[in-house]
Amino acid sequence: ESWLTSCDIGDLNQDSLPDIYLAGYLSGVDVFDRVCRNNDGAPELCFPTLFPGAADDLLLNDGFGSFVNVSDRLPDSVAEGKGLGVLVFDHELVLK
Repeated sequence: ESWLTSCDIGDLNQDSLPDIYLAGYLSGVDVFDRVCRNNDGAPELCFPTLFPGAADDLLLNDGFGSFVNVSDRLPDSVAEGKGLGVLVFDHELVLK
């Protein structure tokens, strides 16, 4: 399972349709229900360092009311990367 923390909607492939980019945070079979304990045995929040990072997802609009997951086209994510935010911008407009 993956815990995704943020998304952004923008025309990422320049086809005039909105696409979705999702930032991956943590992953693991127990990422949502693991109970961590302090030295006294009392439950406490689990630190993010106890989980591997989750890969990001890219969903491209197919123009027919659905999205196609093309995450395999993304560059390899850093295995320990834990995304918390996404920013989409047109670098050509920014550099002018």
